[in-house]
Amino acid sequence: MNKKLKIIPAILSLILIIIVFISLTAHNQREIEIEFEQKTKIMTKRLEYSLNTYLENLHAIKNFYHSSVKVNRSEFKQFVTPILKRHKGIKALEWIPFVKKEERVLFENQAKSDGYTNFSFTQKNNQGVMAIASKRDKYFPVFYVEPFPDNEKAFGYDLGSDPVRKKALDLCMQTGKPTATDKIRLVQDAQDGYGFLIFVPVYSKPANQNDNVMDTLEGFVSGVFSINDLVNTSLHDLFHNQFIYTIYESDRIENNDILFTHTPDKEKGAQIQSDITLKSTISVVDKKWMIAYQPTPYFFKTHKRWDAWIISFLLGAFLFVLLRRSRELETENIKRKKAQNELSTSETKVRRLLESAPDALLLVDIHGNILFANKEVETIFGYSPNELIGKWHDILVPGSIRTIHTNHRSKYFKNPHTRPMGEGLELWGLKKDGQKFPIAIKLSPLILEDQTQVICIVRDITKQKQSEDAIKQRSNELKSLYEMGQGLSEILSIDQVIQSALKGINNSISPDTSDIFLREGDKLIPQPAHDKINGLINVNQHFHKVGECLCGLAASTEKSIYSVNIMADKRCTWT
Repeated sequence: MNKKLKIIPAILSLILIIIVFISLTAHNQREIEIEFEQKTKIMTKRLEYSLNTYLENLHAIKNFYHSSVKVNRSEFKQFVTPILKRHKGIKALEWIPFVKKEERVLFENQAKSDGYTNFSFTQKNNQGVMAIASKRDKYFPVFYVEPFPDNEKAFGYDLGSDPVRKKALDLCMQTGKPTATDKIRLVQDAQDGYGFLIFVPVYSKPANQNDNVMDTLEGFVSGVFSINDLVNTSLHDLFHNQFIYTIYESDRIENNDILFTHTPDKEKGAQIQSDITLKSTISVVDKKWMIAYQPTPYFFKTHKRWDAWIISFLLGAFLFVLLRRSRELETENIKRKKAQNELSTSETKVRRLLESAPDALLLVDIHGNILFANKEVETIFGYSPNELIGKWHDILVPGSIRTIHTNHRSKYFKNPHTRPMGEGLELWGLKKDGQKFPIAIKLSPLILEDQTQVICIVRDITKQKQSEDAIKQRSNELKSLYEMGQGLSEILSIDQVIQSALKGINNSISPDTSDIFLREGDKLIPQPAHDKINGLINVNQHFHKVGECLCGLAASTEKSIYSVNIMADKRCTWT
């Protein structure tokens, strides 16, 4: 039963990985579709932008006619040549005058006078061959065309003789707005796929509602476009080899409405296996075209995701590791528990040892944070262990030396070893109440879980310092007396030495605490004077006047008096 329970987590993990795999695959597919959609939008907008730019240039030529009294052939060429140089997608720019039947000879003669001696209005006959145009009420001949060398076949061609072109011209005259033809075969290049024309009407004056448009119509500015040139010029630098796209003449996909199809060279003849098709509609003057995009195998290759392979590998690796580790887990768990118990026991022993230490102990990490403090710390610093743990150890250092102390700590952790702290220096601690006191510290590094820490053993040496100061002071006093005695012994007799010493002593004390030193043999015996002053100054008792005896002199002069030999000193007769 236990073995069955152990395999459940493995099964659940496997199911989870499969779910993640499927989710990632779907997510990646969605990302590919989004990128495909974004790129096709860029292509559609680029093509629309090109068409709008070309239409703006046709309006510019129209405005040129409006601002001129009459535009001759050379002026037309001079104006449109820069436009053709900037926009390679334009096959030709033409001027199509409206010619009444009685004006035909006049226009033909004008062209002949311009140097085109064989010029005449032309049309295609039933065999599709160019022939002289038959007589009719009105003509729409190609009278100016640039660039001329590439479009000479269209020169003189009567657009009104072709039903498709005439339909667009009639609509343009009726609406007074730019109009595009349906797909046509261009006269100048019938083998170059389909093309189309855009007409912009030019009037001699603004038309009113009551005016007959034919009375003010001068002609049409025409743009000639090869769909191959237009598309290739607009989209040649976008997403090379990534898409197959087809342009349809209407907003529906029908085979007989195909205007243009682009298939990358490397994909020609290949079977396109993609269910992804995106459709976009663009406006071409007064018409709608549809573009259908499909991604090529190259597109998928450049966006290939390795998630499935990686996850499959991980699945195999996971199962292999799972089978192997299942045999080791139980043993490792036993070892881990044993190690944890040993570690816990060891930590308990160490903690008890530290807590029972007679000195104050602190455990500090490399950042100066206090990790442990025993009870003796409270005796010295006044902080309980709980108050210190987690605090920065500089709380125990006087503010005046904290910066220096921080620098010393950083240096120590670079080369941690057991040593007294601050050898040769006076170290100070700061109690909770703000009192400074002298301390001695010993440092010892401790490495736990690859982290270097330091054990600080702290002792309060206030009494030791006081004893040292007292010994030092006593030593200095003895040294001074010794030096004074050495100097006097060289120049004075023993009595002079005693006299000099007594003089120095008496000069340093007040009369009421003076002592009388009695000499008996080799000993000086001090006798308190203040208890006998009253008796010593009694004239009746000692038969001396006040101030004559030793004590009386001391009392009356308020100065210390000494006698070297009281037996011979007359002032000491009271003795």
